[in-house]
Amino acid sequence: MDARQAFLCAVNEFEAIILESSKLGDENFDANRRRGIELRRLMGEKRSAIDRLAEKAFEDPRQLQQFRSFFNDMRTAMAAHHAAWPLVSIDLANPAYRASIRQSRDAIHHFITWARTTLGEG
Repeated sequence: MDARQAFLCAVNEFEAIILESSKLGDENFDANRRRGIELRRLMGEKRSAIDRLAEKAFEDPRQLQQFRSFFNDMRTAMAAHHAAWPLVSIDLANPAYRASIRQSRDAIHHFITWARTTLGEG
């Protein structure tokens, strides 16, 4: 597996974690809080892997800079959401929570779309 494939594999695994986390919020969140804790840990691990793999996946310095921009936007949005909404405080009906999760998901979507398009998978 070359560097680009390894990077895209990590992005796909990250997306799968995000989708599972989103599904928890759409279903019976209260019964799945423990899984939510594990998913947040896995998100962090996969973000770290993506960050490490980027150096080799993006040979063009401009693309690497673009990666940093999209990745940092996503990481910032996720960090703000997780800080504002620890799992014990999540209220799915709260409009502030819904706005926060929407902002985080939008940043994730933009990053994943950019990465796949840039590396030719999108």
